[in-house]
Amino acid sequence: MNRRIFIVFFLGLVGVVSMGSAAVAFSAMSSVNPLMKSCWRLQITSLCFFIMVLLTYKDKKEIYKDQLKKYWKTILIAGFSIGAHFSLWNVSMQFTSIAHSLVFLYSCPALLVLYYMIRCRKLKLLQVSGAMIGFVGMFIMCFLSSSDEGTTWYGDLIALSGAVALAVNLIISENLMIEGPIFYLFCIHITAAVFCLVISISLYPISIASVFGYLYTLDGAYALYLGVVCGFIGNGALYFLLKYVSPFILSVIINFDPVVGSLFAWIFGFQSDPNRFTFIGGSLVLLGNFIATASLHMKKKNEEQKNENKVEPHHPLSRLCSTVGIQ
Repeated sequence: MNRRIFIVFFLGLVGVVSMGSAAVAFSAMSSVNPLMKSCWRLQITSLCFFIMVLLTYKDKKEIYKDQLKKYWKTILIAGFSIGAHFSLWNVSMQFTSIAHSLVFLYSCPALLVLYYMIRCRKLKLLQVSGAMIGFVGMFIMCFLSSSDEGTTWYGDLIALSGAVALAVNLIISENLMIEGPIFYLFCIHITAAVFCLVISISLYPISIASVFGYLYTLDGAYALYLGVVCGFIGNGALYFLLKYVSPFILSVIINFDPVVGSLFAWIFGFQSDPNRFTFIGGSLVLLGNFIATASLHMKKKNEEQKNENKVEPHHPLSRLCSTVGIQ
């Protein structure tokens, strides 16, 4: 029992610290534009997953081939959404504070509830209430927070757009993340890297050499940290944690990422002292996320008790933590 608690604590700590430090590492990179930062990070993470694919290819090559043949359209859409997610997040940090960008970026539970409301899905009152609390918090942060903190309403909305892009991935990736995550994660990361590269070349004057600039520049060290530690080890730790805890518990752990990321940014000088509206609004967003996720978990437990002999599909909200690992 003690060993299990230690493993859960260690993996959770590695995952949260790794992912929470990503905003600082991105902000420390100064030699390239925001889209190329995303491209570098995604290239390195895709290389890590490619190595994993090679190591497992002999035993799973038929599964990988079948996945690529059957789901190539899903892979493209998911890759574009992940590329847009990273690009919008990095752009948002140029126009708003790290604390604001992280809180809005981690608002997927509220956005997914809104999506299911639009689709006229049956939802519990607590889920809807959680989403509404989250949106009230976003409004407070977006329109009442002082610009002295370095925030703008449009910077916040750009970060929220990044959350929308991630929510698209959550919705379409559910089954593939369960069936064969390694190959799927490699495919969507390399697709996302190409997406960021194309957009970067279209919007910014860059040289071909800068595409692989992480190989010979100082900023490459930050990109390596982002790709290996944040993208591969951190997310891998959280994904592996699903063997020991429920998706609900992992979702709660991931809710600490905006707090940890903002704290790191403040320690390293990338975040000024947050004002009271940031504290109030951010707390409401995180509370809303927690309520929406917790209410879903309770609903799922009740359904399992009524249908013990049935295999229930996983709801994207309940698997949020395992796919948000693409973060």
